Amino acid sequence: NYNNGIFCNASAQSIAEAMEKLICNPELCNTIAQNARITSQKYSAERMAHDYIDLYRKIKHSPYKTNH
Repeated sequence: NYNNGIFCNASAQSIAEAMEKLICNPELCNTIAQNARITSQKYSAERMAHDYIDLYRKIKHSPYKTNH
């Protein structure tokens, strides 16, 4: 569905077809680029570190923690 990229196999033909699709459709290219930027922000090092800290805080305050 071209959300964050174009899937193709490793053949030169498949890669060339994907590149041609992007070259011939600048709107699709821009949409994919914008979606990819949004997705990449979800997985940035800063965001992942923040999410781990939140997780550790939840575990620390969990009523199910053990005292091992």
